[in-house]
Amino acid sequence: MSSLFRRKDIMITIVAFCFGLVIVPYFFDIKELNTYANNLSKIVAVVTTSAFVISLYAQSRRNLIMVRQRSKGWPYQGFQLIIVFLIAAVGLILGQASLPYKWPIEAIQMSGSTVFYSIATFYMISAGARAFRARNTKALLFLLSAVLVMLAQAPMTELYMSWPATIRAFLGDTFGKTATRIFAIGLAISGIVLGVRTLLGKEPATLGLQG
Repeated sequence: MSSLFRRKDIMITIVAFCFGLVIVPYFFDIKELNTYANNLSKIVAVVTTSAFVISLYAQSRRNLIMVRQRSKGWPYQGFQLIIVFLIAAVGLILGQASLPYKWPIEAIQMSGSTVFYSIATFYMISAGARAFRARNTKALLFLLSAVLVMLAQAPMTELYMSWPATIRAFLGDTFGKTATRIFAIGLAISGIVLGVRTLLGKEPATLGLQG
């Protein structure tokens, strides 16, 4: 049975069928087809959740092995293991709206995220110092735009001058939105091209097959 699903034509047929089952209801109002598409989406959600549970089991098993072998950094692995299962147990028993469940997230997770981004700021400043070198006109414009945006983000700037905020809003509403939409359109086109190539059998690696 497993060899059957290793065949490229079988996998492409299944993918094409599922693709059509989900995409057709967006263009045609067919009640039965909508029901099948919704059921397929629920199945995918269940499979995704199951994959998350499996990954949690694999990570927990890896952490336990590191703790038993006293590998490098094993106290952190043990702490992670305890926190994960403790928060999960509290959430299942007392509910996600309970204070004991919210406290670790707000006191540990949010604080850890703040520390992480604070440390990453130094690397961003270092990279920016190397990138912000006005070697030509384009680099000069990039440097000026970055300086104005950072000035507008500083709280003390509003106490003395308001024009950086106006320039930041202008750059965000024009060039910023334009670049974001170009990026989104590029991602959408890339996804469509990848999907078509997968359905044509030219991207077997996407299905876990060898070319």
